[in-house]
Amino acid sequence: MKDPRIFLFSSMSHKGWYFLFRLHTSLVDGEKLCVGEAPMRPLPRANNACRHRRQTTLADPRSHFQPGTPVSPPRAPASSAQSHATELRRQCLETSRSPGRMAEALPPDVPQSRHLEVSISCTDLVKSSSWFNDPSFYVIVQEYDSNVDQWNEIFRTETINKDLNPHFAHKMDLDYDASKEQRLKFVVISGKKNVVGETKATLKEIMYEKNITLNLMQNGTPNSTGNILLSAQLISDCQFITLQLEGKCLDKKDWFGKSDPFLELYKQTSIGKWKLVYRTEVHKNTLNPRWKNIVLNLQSLCDGNIAKPIKVVCADWNRNGRSNPIGECIVTVMQLNQAKLNNTVMFDLVLPGNVKNSNYKNSGQLVVVLCTICRQYTFLDYIRGGCKLQFSMAIDFTASNKPPSQLDSLHHTGFNDANQYLMVIRAVGGTLQYYDADKQFPAYGFGAQLPSEEKVSQDFPLTLNANNPNCDGVQALIKAYKSCLTKVKLSEPANLAPVINRVATAAKRIKFQSKLAHEYHILFIITDGEVKDMPATREAIVQASKLPLSIVLVGVGSNDFRDLVELDSDDAILTAPSGENAFRDIVQFVPYLDFARDPVEKFLEQVMEEIPHQVEQYFHQMDLQPPNMTSP
Repeated sequence: MKDPRIFLFSSMSHKGWYFLFRLHTSLVDGEKLCVGEAPMRPLPRANNACRHRRQTTLADPRSHFQPGTPVSPPRAPASSAQSHATELRRQCLETSRSPGRMAEALPPDVPQSRHLEVSISCTDLVKSSSWFNDPSFYVIVQEYDSNVDQWNEIFRTETINKDLNPHFAHKMDLDYDASKEQRLKFVVISGKKNVVGETKATLKEIMYEKNITLNLMQNGTPNSTGNILLSAQLISDCQFITLQLEGKCLDKKDWFGKSDPFLELYKQTSIGKWKLVYRTEVHKNTLNPRWKNIVLNLQSLCDGNIAKPIKVVCADWNRNGRSNPIGECIVTVMQLNQAKLNNTVMFDLVLPGNVKNSNYKNSGQLVVVLCTICRQYTFLDYIRGGCKLQFSMAIDFTASNKPPSQLDSLHHTGFNDANQYLMVIRAVGGTLQYYDADKQFPAYGFGAQLPSEEKVSQDFPLTLNANNPNCDGVQALIKAYKSCLTKVKLSEPANLAPVINRVATAAKRIKFQSKLAHEYHILFIITDGEVKDMPATREAIVQASKLPLSIVLVGVGSNDFRDLVELDSDDAILTAPSGENAFRDIVQFVPYLDFARDPVEKFLEQVMEEIPHQVEQYFHQMDLQPPNMTSP
């Protein structure tokens, strides 16, 4: 009996998740693999280089550290999407010819890929006379792409002001591949975009040195502008700790106010030094702050050892960037974990310099409102654990596409049996059918009059069978689409709300018994642009955001896509006309022509860019685990 398995090669970059999917259908006895693959992540965009979808707060990286500074920002891509796809194809071909060959590429004791967290700090940075007052610093990390002979930015830290020895809270999170060189360049930038210096290292060097100090250089020669320190940690633990922390009766530090407190969490290294792990947001003018929930990989916080000391430092933020310490305490995760529901734990925050004062008690208290430790499942865990992805497709049949008989129609197939709709259907459907267990695609059309009907339908099945909208595989979907072109009358308007609501109704029927994540819906809508029912569509999306559903909007043609961009709502939370905000971001928009001249893989990467994170986000928020995987 065949055992379908899905393996993901993943890394995270500035805009979100990067996934390369490979479907392996292997025999239980380990016979030859049949491989299908579809890379799914775009190359980094320069204007989105600092944008991290998984940050708690989208802060300007060129400002001083902002509220919600994440400790482990999204994973940076180990290489460009195109090189991943090329290498993956080569490996797949070799595997099919010679089973087990990939496993023989490296010694058995060297894992082919490892997940690393790299901490970055600088020492002895020199303040140039050309800089105004005290400078601010941040670090940009670039990776060399040998395919195009260029350096691409894959990560940048937050900015720290007025500190010539900055320790950055942002950790670079990426995959180490022993079969690749993975050359990295670290560029230290001052707040005025002056290059302080740069240095290069391979990820292999960083991994095996664990702690490495490099001199900054300018124009390829060493200078005396400072050093950069890189520290790598192998992350293999899937357990996460969630902390809800408060401050109580903190000392007043401001002349004309109270305090602007924030927290920093430190772990103890093997040589006894304290290493910054996390920095919270700042709460202005309060002595009793309640910080946002902190979610950390347990290995990042304490190396997975709940008895290992961690230091919590509370400080007062100042506009000039120089914080004033309020107090600190040293605790263990074991102690923090005593905080259960309705059972808080408190620790004294002590300022070391005040301990000698006999009247000194503390500078306030740290209150642990809640501490939970649990496994945080990944998209791969859910898919391998038996979660079914149900794909649906909706196609625009409005008159703005022009009649199929016209050469300039978006539905005209011509002698080569192709148009933009067919290109998208073949690319997306041909790939996704491998991840749909029954390969049954519910497919709909909108904006057309059906035979013998005067009313325009906005959610008719392509099969024209009201009782069965399913197409048996991508070829059946294409056949149904072509058949509709000869039977329906293109009309107006283009309304998206009905088809979204129809698929949302199917998603709403899912009952997650025993808190198991066994199904998730993904709706692909292919349209030529203008949406005539924007208020209703916004409402439909906001309501659908509460369901196990994601929506991918693919724009064909060269019309104005401003409506689709608005629905994507990357820069703000989508709001319904009623004023209700979306529960989460579930929409991704991709203009097909932007990728028409590129390999199809690049288009697919963009199409599937946000899906893995959206699946994870929903199941995490609903506290659902994979059906065939038990918690540790």
